[in-house]
Amino acid sequence: MTDGLSRRKGSGPGPLSVAGDYAAFYSRSVTVAVMRVMRCDCGFGVTGDGDDELVTRAQTHAREVQSMDLPAELVLLLAKSTTERPRD
Repeated sequence: MTDGLSRRKGSGPGPLSVAGDYAAFYSRSVTVAVMRVMRCDCGFGVTGDGDDELVTRAQTHAREVQSMDLPAELVLLLAKSTTERPRD
């Protein structure tokens, strides 16, 4: 019976080596900060340290620049995850 991971003797790494390779990969992984950004139609990008700050900044921009009310739920629906800060 075979588990799909076993190999013949001398044919390469077995299951323990594969698991070791994954452990080595993850121990070398780089942590990437993921943030949420919402882009206005005018090109302005809004980010925040968490959803509350994102919503506050987006609503402030919408009210002061676009003269409109923007519900918090809509900000969160429109926000996209990214690893890059928007250029203003």
